[in-house]
Amino acid sequence: MSNESIYLNDHDPFMCAKHSQADGDDTVSDERTSETSYERRSLLKSALGFGAASALAGCGSDGGGGSTDATTDPQSGDSPTEGPTAVGSPTNSPTATDTSHHQGPSDGVTIVPPDGDIQAALEDTANGASYARSPWGTVRLQSGETYEVSETIEMPLYSVLDFNGAKMVPTENVDVIDASAGSRLVRPFIDAQNTSSWNSNLIKVSTRVKKVESIDPVFIEDMYLRAPNQQGTGVKVTDENGEGLWSVHMSGIIQSSGVGLHLRPEGEDSWVNSCFFNGIMRSNETAVLMDADPADRPVNAHKLDVTFQPDDTEWFWDMQQGSVNKIRATIWDKQHITDRTVWRIGADSGMNNVLIDDMGDNRWDDQVVENKFGGAPNGASGNTLFNWSVAQTHRDLRDAVDDLMSRVEELEG
Repeated sequence: MSNESIYLNDHDPFMCAKHSQADGDDTVSDERTSETSYERRSLLKSALGFGAASALAGCGSDGGGGSTDATTDPQSGDSPTEGPTAVGSPTNSPTATDTSHHQGPSDGVTIVPPDGDIQAALEDTANGASYARSPWGTVRLQSGETYEVSETIEMPLYSVLDFNGAKMVPTENVDVIDASAGSRLVRPFIDAQNTSSWNSNLIKVSTRVKKVESIDPVFIEDMYLRAPNQQGTGVKVTDENGEGLWSVHMSGIIQSSGVGLHLRPEGEDSWVNSCFFNGIMRSNETAVLMDADPADRPVNAHKLDVTFQPDDTEWFWDMQQGSVNKIRATIWDKQHITDRTVWRIGADSGMNNVLIDDMGDNRWDDQVVENKFGGAPNGASGNTLFNWSVAQTHRDLRDAVDDLMSRVEELEG
């Protein structure tokens, strides 16, 4: 049985949130007012045959004190009166929820409707988690609905937001989602295409909460991001406070933005390393931008696998900073890249970067400009254009055969 509950705005007369699992009870302590917190109520009664109406009606009394009917998940085996509070203590009521020791996120699902409070639901779901292996409760949007956002949604530590087929549309020029350590976005569909004057980040990954690292990674799974034509950024990954950032895992589609993926440390002690992307980028002015402020801060060891379709594109990879980065790229319709150039190696860039040509029908070694090492990138710097394509080998053989035939014709003539 799934453990789902509905999370509405505080103005709704039926405010139901998921079970806190602080103890076995689903009621709210009288010390929590309707102005400062959300009443908790499991909807498992509906699954047990009581009906949705009675479950909603039991969300709380008109006075905001909460119902005292306790409902227990029959699969859990827990008693509705079992909890961490010892008998005889001031809060040993068999139906009271111990709010002083909120024991982390539920393994259930909190559903937020289009007029609900996503930020509050995320904070409630993640409250109490202590590290990335804690159970992650999930906030889920309603499939097929559109959610209008006027303020940035800041994901708390170890929170999960499942778009579930819903679409999110910014109504103001704001970053739509700010993910941080332990955040997980599932199938995010964010569409700013028709938002007037929007020029921010559809998703920002930051060290706002703490350092992002392998124990506290960020996952962005199967995204579909669409910006106004060559405005704003699809995903910006940044360390702005010297915490350090690495281990961001991304997949999906980034379309139409000014920059598809921007990797940028900002600050004297900041660094952004080891991010991973697998997916499609379309119609971006720049597909991948790596830079830093100050210019010498590390942007290292990133690994991207990109199918890119340009449209009025200036650069596929604009590398102003970075070392030991590898991009494997398939680029269709390269004629839509300005001057047909694909990779810029800037003056502050480092060494041992690799661009792997996985298409095979263009000679990319002639399509690099502003290379600080001079000439084609292959050389002592270790910045290398590498072609693994069998088609490239076949073309080289075909050219060799054509040359030989031409020579034979000359000799015979």
